[in-house]
Amino acid sequence: MLQKYGLWLLNGLMRVTHLRDTRHHEAGSNQNITQVPDPRQCIPPNGSPNFVLHSGKLWTIKGIIMNYKTERPHAASHPIALWFLKALLLGLGVSALVPGIELIVDPSGKLVQFPEGALQGSPFPDYLIPGFLLTIFIGLLPLAAWFSLWKKPKSAFLSRINPFPKRHWAWTLALVSGLGLTVWILVQMTMVPYFFLQPLMLSWGGAIVLLCLVPSVRAYL
Repeated sequence: MLQKYGLWLLNGLMRVTHLRDTRHHEAGSNQNITQVPDPRQCIPPNGSPNFVLHSGKLWTIKGIIMNYKTERPHAASHPIALWFLKALLLGLGVSALVPGIELIVDPSGKLVQFPEGALQGSPFPDYLIPGFLLTIFIGLLPLAAWFSLWKKPKSAFLSRINPFPKRHWAWTLALVSGLGLTVWILVQMTMVPYFFLQPLMLSWGGAIVLLCLVPSVRAYL
């Protein structure tokens, strides 16, 4: 049984390693890496050799299996803090998008039941511009950050303008979303009367920023 399994490993050796070496070559890798075949991807053979010459080394069946286990790359686990970050971004985007659109539809604020005279002392005559700002920066931006953290799509343009090249640009969007919410509430507190949601939203923005700075989240992204 062991001999048959060893044969199964060795028959697919050149096919598997040729495919991996070709991928490394196409990626422009200059590292001299000894590739070890994946035992699960080999095809059962008809012969029973005990050794194989691969990458200038004489491999035994046991050596192939042991090196595969030690050299096989392991994907980083999804940090728990990243799940919380995604949840905060999704909740923020949904909760801000609805009132933002309502303020655009009805700039008087009656549709959202804002008190009259709440904008006194602010540079805005009505809620039209605040509605657009709320929709774009507190609604759509966090939703875009949530989706990007979920799918991690590729974008040459966003990668080029990302001020943190070592991180995926989705991380930058999440950080900007948290900072944007924090600045939004701080400015709001200087222009309009206090209401109970301000401390909650300020804490929300701070939590997003802190979760972005968690080492496991930064390492994952």
